[in-house]
Parts: sequence; C-alpha cells; structure tokens
Amino acid sequence: MLASHPISISHALSVLLAAVCALALAARAETDAKGFVHFAPEQIAWRTVNDLGVKNVVLYGDPSKPGLYVVRNTFPPSIMSAPHAHDQDRTLVVVKGTWYTGTAGD
Repeated sequence: MLASHPISISHALSVLLAAVCALALAARAETDAKGFVHFAPEQIAWRTVNDLGVKNVVLYGDPSKPGLYVVRNTFPPSIMSAPHAHDQDRTLVVVKGTWYTGTAGD
C-alpha cells in the first residue's frame, strides 16, 4: 500500500531557498544592488530525459555523489516519474501543480 508524506512548510522553504541560491550559481545570473538574483529562462540548460517530454537540470552539486545537490524536473501534464527508490533522503518542492508520492508498505 502507498502512503503519502506531507512536507513541512519550513522544510519546503529551506529547500526553496537552497534552490534559488543554486539557480544563481548554475545560471551565472546577475545580482542587482539590492541582492536580488535575475536570470532568463533561456540561461538554464534543460536536458531531455525521455520521449515523454520530461526534462531536468542540475542546478547545484552532483546527484551521483554524496552531499547536497539541487535538481529541477519538469513533467508534462499526466506524466509521472516511474516507481523507484533512493538510498538517501530527498526533499522536494512542487513549484506548480500537484505531485503525488508514496512509499512501499511493509
């Protein structure tokens, strides 16, 4: 049986902050006099994952190595990620839409 896992607001905000910082590093964006980071969408080098239209980009770090990293994934409507597992904790932020997650029961 699958069980949903809610994400705490504080945890989501901390990840969002990390993602924003990572975007600034990855996109080589410019920072204005007030400290705001600006970049254009075309500055992000999206990678097409499959023929269903799923795309991703590594914004910070290296997902194949231990340690902090930030990736952004986009899924077209009605397309979901295939069931899989990770050997480390993951934190996510849904920017737009709804993403249902679950874990395998005992």
